[in-house]
Amino acid sequence: MDIYFAAIGDVHGRVMKMLKIVEQWEKENELKISFILQVGDFEPHRSVDDLRTVYAPSKYKKIGDFPSFHSNHKQNKYQGKRILKL
Repeated sequence: MDIYFAAIGDVHGRVMKMLKIVEQWEKENELKISFILQVGDFEPHRSVDDLRTVYAPSKYKKIGDFPSFHSNHKQNKYQGKRILKL
């Protein structure tokens, strides 16, 4: 059995964009991703208060869509599917 995974970096709080890229790859290749290995800048800011703690120029401070996932308003098919301990 083949296992396919996506290694994705620099999400910067844009979870929906990351998921759309993975789903597009699955559709184009007619294969299923078993898990997502997220590397790099994920930036899971839950609120504007979290964003205030970021040391970066203001033009880079964006909340993204992570708050919707944090508050369980949005779900995705990969969520909690597999946890790998290295």
